[in-house]
Amino acid sequence: MKSGAVIGSPISHSLSPRLFEIISRVEGVPFSFEAIEVQPGNLKDFMEDAKKKFIGLSVTIPHKEKIIGLLDGLSNEAKALGAVNCVEFLEEKNKILSVGHNTDVDGFKEALRESELSIKGMNVALLGAGGAARAVAYAIGALGCSEVYIFNRSEERSLKLVDDLSSTSKNTKYIPANLKTEIKDVCLIVNATPLGMTSFDTKEVDLLYFKKVFEKISKAKGTKKTNDTVVFDLIYKPLYTPFMKMGFENGFVEKNGLKMLIFQAIRAWEIWVGPLQNKEKVLRKLRRDLVKPERIFLTGFMGSGKSTVAKTLAKNLGWTLIDTDKLIEERTKLSAGETFLKKGESFFRKLEDEILRDVLQKNKTVIALGGGALIRQNNLCLVKDAGVLVYLSAQAKTLKERLNGSKNLRPLLAHEPSVTLEEHIERLLSERESQYEEADFKIETDTLTDREVTSMIIEKMELK
Repeated sequence: MKSGAVIGSPISHSLSPRLFEIISRVEGVPFSFEAIEVQPGNLKDFMEDAKKKFIGLSVTIPHKEKIIGLLDGLSNEAKALGAVNCVEFLEEKNKILSVGHNTDVDGFKEALRESELSIKGMNVALLGAGGAARAVAYAIGALGCSEVYIFNRSEERSLKLVDDLSSTSKNTKYIPANLKTEIKDVCLIVNATPLGMTSFDTKEVDLLYFKKVFEKISKAKGTKKTNDTVVFDLIYKPLYTPFMKMGFENGFVEKNGLKMLIFQAIRAWEIWVGPLQNKEKVLRKLRRDLVKPERIFLTGFMGSGKSTVAKTLAKNLGWTLIDTDKLIEERTKLSAGETFLKKGESFFRKLEDEILRDVLQKNKTVIALGGGALIRQNNLCLVKDAGVLVYLSAQAKTLKERLNGSKNLRPLLAHEPSVTLEEHIERLLSERESQYEEADFKIETDTLTDREVTSMIIEKMELK
């Protein structure tokens, strides 16, 4: 059986063993992978033993740059970056050679592509100047970014990164930045530091620096001409980080590093084992199972049974029950309907967004979402990254019967006299159907009890 490992310090947070186990299972290729804590002083001795044991290594903090002196060769990208996150062991003439690669570049580019974010001709702010930051800066240049503002507590490291990369891209200007640097038109902010990572000692002074950088970017000319500015945290554990929270508070769209992790790992697999034979199936399985089951989100139209099923499911699993509408009621001291009616939809949706982000930080939870919570595309992306999304579906006729008599409590059910309640529900359903259909799976609840729906969810998720 082929085997590999991810090395770093700290390393307990790593999802890589789980990730490669899933790829191995879907591809039908026996492959074992483990996480190994390696202190910087032990790296040389470890590499000597690793050559005899593994076909390859994933490399993370703090070894991405230091490992280079212990390798026999480098790929072009790794050489240009001065950073390695993937090592390949090759047997040649009865000798095992080690070659360093950097799959973070492909991982970041693919994550941006899937997020449909084009940065060609645009400006980017990058926090960090270490190995991960180098890969991101290189990828950004390859994608045709105009200017990259590099923020780092150590300006000396920022300057070195600028010097090292300035010749790698003709159209991209790398600029060492601080809180006094004039910046403009930022469309993407990337955290390439370990600040906020599980198991990393993130100090208040570091978070304060984050906050100051965000304040500067928020006030920069052109940054918020639209609401399309994205914050991208390379960290994937926790899935919702302090960096992302600050981005949300400044009106930006938030993304974590889970997709980058997946795509850079697929590239590593291709280096060690060969091209994926079932790529789409692997991607679907990774997105659904990599960090799950941690959270189960129930979505659907009002009256579809979300609250009732969530209560039964949480009790059955022994997980925590969260109903976002009830959390809104707790905060406003009004029913969800009254909050919507008296405070307005804008207030309601903003509060709903804040509550959702609090929920994303909790594990082993069953969450009943408000019927319109996933209308905002960013909420849908965050939920799909954080847990399993289940769509509880029902026909308009069924929903009408369940909701009759509750129009006064549900403002969205108000409609013109010329339109029947069923027709009104059908129209609202058609507007939301595309979001609902993004769920991992769908259960039609028209003729089912809450216990039957619960049993189906548990069976589909293999939680027995």
